[in-house]
Amino acid sequence: MGGVCHGGVCGSEDAGASKGLVEFDPVMPPDEEPVAVAPQFSLTVACARGLRSADWVPDAGKSDCYVEVRCNRSLLHTTKAVSDCLDPVWEEECQISGIDAGAPLEFEIYDHDKDMGMPTSLGKVVLESSVYAEGVNKELEVQDPRKQADAEKAYLKVKVKKGGGEYPAFASPEFAVSAAKPTVDTTFGLDFDVQDKTSLYVLGVKDGPFKEYNDRKPEAERVKAGDYIVMVNGINGDTEELLQQFRKLTWVDCWVRRGITQTIIFEWPGRGTLGLKFPEVLMGEFLLVLAVEEESAAARHNESAEEAMRLLPGDRIVSVAGARGDASDLRTALYEKT
Repeated sequence: MGGVCHGGVCGSEDAGASKGLVEFDPVMPPDEEPVAVAPQFSLTVACARGLRSADWVPDAGKSDCYVEVRCNRSLLHTTKAVSDCLDPVWEEECQISGIDAGAPLEFEIYDHDKDMGMPTSLGKVVLESSVYAEGVNKELEVQDPRKQADAEKAYLKVKVKKGGGEYPAFASPEFAVSAAKPTVDTTFGLDFDVQDKTSLYVLGVKDGPFKEYNDRKPEAERVKAGDYIVMVNGINGDTEELLQQFRKLTWVDCWVRRGITQTIIFEWPGRGTLGLKFPEVLMGEFLLVLAVEEESAAARHNESAEEAMRLLPGDRIVSVAGARGDASDLRTALYEKT
């Protein structure tokens, strides 16, 4: 629960107590209400992904996750617990006032163990004031010392805005990459999925020029699985033409768009059309959205959702209700769980 900013109102003395004297006594008119003070910040704990399962008993299920938000050890907000899920969605907003300038915000994720009665930490995110002071809307890596080094990284998405302002847009990073190979017959070292017909979706990076490029760059500038190559040598919009640049030339200048995992809350009562078109042949461990049909449940969702929460062609569904699997499993889960 967030702190609340309180404002005092000065009372006045009896106007008849001192006749013959002139005194200045600023009195609030009786019909005016005190002006509400805007909160210092508004904060939303949105969602997390890739959390560690803390339930050690076999077949006991997944973690029951909640988040505590603190500043200088003071508890500001506790989210509800989302049961049996490693990709929980909270979307809880709280108002924050009275925190010290320069103080970091701490978000600690816990597993609520109903049997043991003791919460288990699943990791922490520390957001420095220099990051959130002007507003932030991003995924932050969860620091979990108990997670194995080679395990999938976990992320927590949070949003912070200054009182009375708007949340910043959740932007997709884009960057340029150039690479060259010795001969046409050798490989650049990238595996692609080409189902969406407009971009090259990176499935993995193997030995070759792109791995060598990654070795020279910080993590934020590396080409990774889940990225989209949207332009090659000035060509865009056609997957086959993009692919030919990699096959027929020894050099490529690429424009890479970082893939972002976004948790979307989507409700479909089962009546009418879901409205998501998928490939006839399902491949991979994701479900590619080819199109969103008009006058469907998905279209109605998009009409009311903020831009970052819309379902769009080219999106890839990687989990449904916290469960992952191949494309066929995901499609089945989508119709069962939505």
